[in-house]
Amino acid sequence: QQTATIVYTSGTTGWPKGVMLSHGNILSNIEGFVPLVPLHAGQRLLSILPLSHVFERGTGHFGAYLLGLEVAYAERPDTVLRDMEASHPDIMIAVPRVFQLLYSRVRRGIEDRPGLLGRFLRRGAGIDQGGRPAARWQRSITRRLLVSNLRKKLGGRLRFFVSGGAPLDAEIARFFIELGLPVIEGYGMTEASPVIAANPLEAIRPGTVGQFLPNLEGRIAADGEILVRGPSVMLGYWNNESATRETLVDGWLHTGDVGSLDPDGYLHISDRKKDLIVNSAGENIPPQKIELRLMAQTLIDQAVVFGDRMPYLMALIFPNQELLKERVGTHADGAATRKAIQAAISTA
Repeated sequence: QQTATIVYTSGTTGWPKGVMLSHGNILSNIEGFVPLVPLHAGQRLLSILPLSHVFERGTGHFGAYLLGLEVAYAERPDTVLRDMEASHPDIMIAVPRVFQLLYSRVRRGIEDRPGLLGRFLRRGAGIDQGGRPAARWQRSITRRLLVSNLRKKLGGRLRFFVSGGAPLDAEIARFFIELGLPVIEGYGMTEASPVIAANPLEAIRPGTVGQFLPNLEGRIAADGEILVRGPSVMLGYWNNESATRETLVDGWLHTGDVGSLDPDGYLHISDRKKDLIVNSAGENIPPQKIELRLMAQTLIDQAVVFGDRMPYLMALIFPNQELLKERVGTHADGAATRKAIQAAISTA
């Protein structure tokens, strides 16, 4: 139970706090996620997150080394595809932004492909707007064509991805499952060393973050907050007893996240407790789901939804500038730009 490391939180919801994690915290977390995330000796993992990131330290550093995996390190975030082709990984662990960019690139290639083959692939991949659903044989052929090309670009050996650190849009998760490259989405926080829940590889449910680790207890409080108890919960905050008392109550870690459990024990995250929008009618609206739907569109790079004490919601949209220029032209007027973005919003 001696302190092994002090990891500072990102400070997105307040001042950064130093999370004290013991050797036992880290080891128990690895023991807990291995039954759900199958890591084993001989696999090769491409590490793309900074080693200061607690998710990377727990899975791609401590966990990988302890279990005998080979670890290759990406040069930079913008060289990930080149590094995958060179290192031939079996697994890649990343944050949703990486999968969003990869999804956008693959989808863009399908959308821009002309002729009958392009239409065939769009229908088979389920992105043919307004078209009738694809037959099973069409989905199968599309999957083979796309996966063969994509696997080569990803090194040729990739079995699955692991996503954590932020919510992954369910549409993106389903897209990769359909291609035979499943994304294991999990949930965690620095205070839990960090993994709290994960989808089992053989039973992934897009839109959920999976089941609580087998060595953790989890429950939903009366106000919807997710509470967790177990051996991987932190010792406390460094030199901050008041924050520790607020977060650890009777051994339960108050995550600050709002969620629910389905009958099979899969955890659904709604939003951060502090991020819920309360509109002028007093309704609680989680903006995260709307933002994810918007950012799943290739033309939308970032989106922020707000509307506290207002009768409607608004979104601040930052488009993909490169793709926008291709769609409407370099010298297009504001009306053409707004029309293209509005079409993406309507699709979302």
